[in-house]
Amino acid sequence: MIGLVLLWLGICSGSAVAELRAAPYRFSGPYQFENLAIYLVHGDDRYERDNVITLAEALKEKKAVLHETGSVNSLSLENLTQDHVIFVAAGTIVKGGQQDRVLSKDLVVLPGSGTVSIDAFCVEQGRWNARDEEPVDRFSSAAKQLNARELKLAARKEKEQGKVWAEVAAVQEKLNSALNARVRSTKSSTSLQLTLEHQALVTKIQSYQRALGQRAQEQEDAIGYVFAINGELNSGDVFASRALFLKLWPTLLEAAATEAAAETSAQRAASLPTLDEVTQFIRMAETAPITDRSHLGATETSTRETDQAVVFESNAETIGAIRKSFIKKKLPE
Repeated sequence: MIGLVLLWLGICSGSAVAELRAAPYRFSGPYQFENLAIYLVHGDDRYERDNVITLAEALKEKKAVLHETGSVNSLSLENLTQDHVIFVAAGTIVKGGQQDRVLSKDLVVLPGSGTVSIDAFCVEQGRWNARDEEPVDRFSSAAKQLNARELKLAARKEKEQGKVWAEVAAVQEKLNSALNARVRSTKSSTSLQLTLEHQALVTKIQSYQRALGQRAQEQEDAIGYVFAINGELNSGDVFASRALFLKLWPTLLEAAATEAAAETSAQRAASLPTLDEVTQFIRMAETAPITDRSHLGATETSTRETDQAVVFESNAETIGAIRKSFIKKKLPE
């Protein structure tokens, strides 16, 4: 196995925000199904408390309310519990309200924190009213993740609504072609959420999930993953908490499989990336200079960038380091 970099939790003097530090961890894999290859990241669990829940869990269990504000780029989340920390993963698609949105930054919402604003972009155009029986003043679910590299960058790095809409349309066209099916919903043809619910796509993704879904649970120290599509490294996430990684793993795998399904017509590389290549990619990305820092509530996100990759690091007061997201830029052909 190959040595790499790991997270540790510690609170910085002055800022009270934890930094990500360097220490060894390792990879396993690749675990492959069709054109998708998964590499698991192994390391120590640095946050072993069991009080962190995902936004999807919080909404499903009525432990939180995600409010529509009437503003396209800002929603508000209310933690209704007295003992649970809610983790909102950047890239989460929320369904309902006046338009489906994607949440563009990681956010930790502590118990008793009141209503906290969340940055968002629309992943649906045209609708600004209720859809079917969905509540218009709040969002009903958070069960999907952004599923394309350029779409992730549009929402998280470029932060341009027009670019987000353009990349949603590009995803829909690729899926139309790959699945030979009309994946745009008649209820809202621009909704990425409804596209991701299309039965032809759901059936396709189930085959990836059956082949790869248990890999993370089988490895006791897995805390993250990196994936490649058609032999090209694409994206990945590393978490300070194994429990949080496992909670998010089904949704993250679904997003990776959806991108792989959309790219089935692309030419595959002759071989898969080696563990050495994965190591080099991660090492170079996470040692790049910080190009941006931003705060959302008690959560700080740092952005690192090279000419080949972008890395987002999230840290939260009293919690520490939470997540690193790696996105490999698509180089010109």
